[in-house]
Amino acid sequence: MPDITFIRDDAALHLRDAPLTLPEAYRLRVDTYWQSINRDGRYFNGQVLAATQIDTTGPSVSIELALTDYAHYLFAAQDQTHEISCPALYCAVVILTSDRCLLLGEMAAHTSSPGQIQCPGGGIEISAEQKIDVRACCQRELEEEIGAAFWEDRLRFQPLCVKAGGDLATIGLFYALLVRLDAEEALSIFERHQSRLKAAGEKPEFDRLHAVKFEASSLREFMEGREKRAVDYLVPLFLDRMDDITAALDLTDSRNPAD
Repeated sequence: MPDITFIRDDAALHLRDAPLTLPEAYRLRVDTYWQSINRDGRYFNGQVLAATQIDTTGPSVSIELALTDYAHYLFAAQDQTHEISCPALYCAVVILTSDRCLLLGEMAAHTSSPGQIQCPGGGIEISAEQKIDVRACCQRELEEEIGAAFWEDRLRFQPLCVKAGGDLATIGLFYALLVRLDAEEALSIFERHQSRLKAAGEKPEFDRLHAVKFEASSLREFMEGREKRAVDYLVPLFLDRMDDITAALDLTDSRNPAD
């Protein structure tokens, strides 16, 4: 697996005026691949923000972005020639409960990564005003994937780090979230959220939500047998950077919200 780098805790995002232009022959290959994997219409070919340039020399990471689409992202992910990469931008939320459990989702069978273990999160979207609001994207993903209560009951929400590299060379904007809920309450809320989605005829993004004690031994035990199903950042983030998460959430005193 290519190396993963975790950079400073926040990023300045700059959107190019023009979308990413793909050569005609390459676009044809993308479209042909898309048709082959989406015969049943399970995927939506929406907008994807791809990083075209990253500057880490300033006080914050500066990322230049251009619009492409999900078909390009999926094709580039499996293209062994790496002709035109698609380092997609996404947000991910590291969630800790009041009793210090880490919450991890297990992707549903109908998604592009069935069974994958990861943090809640997803693609960064552009607002109608052509603005990029990562905080709003985090809120949307939490509410869609695990339930609105996780945002409503937050104690702290802080930028954590920027992730670069890894299997698909994606760029992740990571945030740390401390909630008032304990692990049992969190799992119960998630189950009720799943039931509401299914009753409405929607397909949940996650099949399961795992609560793992936020300590090295428990995380290692959880990962045994699951490492091949874990998203690329999971092990280096949670086993190598636990102190950064602790500092971001100021876990020595959770009484005062940071936002």
